[in-house]
Amino acid sequence: MVLCNCLHSMSTHVLIVFRHFTKLHLAPPKNADLEHVQITRRTPTGFERLTVNLSEILLGKAPDVPLLPNDRVQVRLKALSRVGNVTVKGAVEYPGFYAIESQKTTLKEVIALAGGFTKEALLSGARIFRRPKSEEGVPLPANAPQDLDFIRQQLIRTGDLDAEEAANFNLEFGARRNYVSADFRAIFSGQQEDPVLEDGDLIIVPRDAGTVYVFGQVAHPGHIKYVAGRTYKDYIALAGGETNESTGDVRILKAGSYEWKFPRETTIESGDWIFVPKKFQKTFAQQMAEITPVVSIVSTLATLALLIFQVFRQP
Repeated sequence: MVLCNCLHSMSTHVLIVFRHFTKLHLAPPKNADLEHVQITRRTPTGFERLTVNLSEILLGKAPDVPLLPNDRVQVRLKALSRVGNVTVKGAVEYPGFYAIESQKTTLKEVIALAGGFTKEALLSGARIFRRPKSEEGVPLPANAPQDLDFIRQQLIRTGDLDAEEAANFNLEFGARRNYVSADFRAIFSGQQEDPVLEDGDLIIVPRDAGTVYVFGQVAHPGHIKYVAGRTYKDYIALAGGETNESTGDVRILKAGSYEWKFPRETTIESGDWIFVPKKFQKTFAQQMAEITPVVSIVSTLATLALLIFQVFRQP
């Protein structure tokens, strides 16, 4: 008996030969990988595995392969592209669900399917959220329960972190979200690589409200209309100026990236927040805690100086 007469389609996932020698009809599915048919054969010393190109045999370009009793023949399916879905929300022409080829379709391709960005799209604030996946790679619901504390403890236990690094890790882990690192402005201007999407991704493009938010120690905190070219001082002045409790140490929170900047490090853009901190009023105990070490050092130095003086005074 030879290979091309002994295959039988058992399921949509595998083709396997029967143990007896009845002539069977070859009827593989269209996506069967006939170029890499595997024959598993028992030998006195164990198992032998052969890989055969059945396509060449069927075309008469290669000799058929004799089969032995109890041989197992498997024909696997060719790797198929995985079809998934992504969701696009916000400032695009056609928000909604879009079919993608997972790990192949890119962000630009999906935005093109959605008709592109609208005029009010705030690209600096756009994000891609990637849902956690099950062991099988299926996206979990956004509210799926996860033992995050166990995961955090495992990561700390297996990491070589000192106490300060572990504390910082706890803070960052608590604030993490499953965002894909993507600067939409850089991507759509060709300055950054176009990210590949996965099944279940959520693309959010916020609408530009055209304002800058000023808060903290100003007379009238709130949203102020954004005008290109205005400085942080202009916006603070429009918010009524700083109060007497202001430290003057202004910080800028950038839209989208949520990165803190000093005013000298950035220009004000639509969607940014300007924060004016308040002076920290220390309690008496806090003031004493700061003064005590200094007093102790001064006292020690004074005592040492007195001892040295007395030693040198002796005749």
